[in-house]
Amino acid sequence: MLRRGIQRQFPNQEVIAGEALDGVKMSEVLEEFIAPYRDIADTEDAFHLLMATAVVAWNTALFPPVERKGHIDLMLEDLPPELRAGGQAFISELIDRKERDFAAYRRMILDYEVTDLGQDYHLVVLSTADGLAER
Repeated sequence: MLRRGIQRQFPNQEVIAGEALDGVKMSEVLEEFIAPYRDIADTEDAFHLLMATAVVAWNTALFPPVERKGHIDLMLEDLPPELRAGGQAFISELIDRKERDFAAYRRMILDYEVTDLGQDYHLVVLSTADGLAER
């Protein structure tokens, strides 16, 4: 289902499903990335918000620092003004975590799907097959 949605968004590109060239499952990497923050996601809505924020921060960290502000500002536009400073601080913290602990992973996250299993969530991630070229 995720693959078809991405294929519609990028009709001139081939979207391939299956294991990435490096054998790494980005769902597992992303779960590890958000692990320190899982306790703040105590509802399904909160978990979805955490995932959306984590994906934006992850992808933003893949761009050179001079290009990041625009990506962050775009996401913050959806927040009420009184939450923007805290949102920016959290995104910055996630970007720092990505650069510090997950720098080896250069794959962009294209989409994700969360399924509520009752006691936990199942995460499916669609990402680029390999890392972004160095800019």
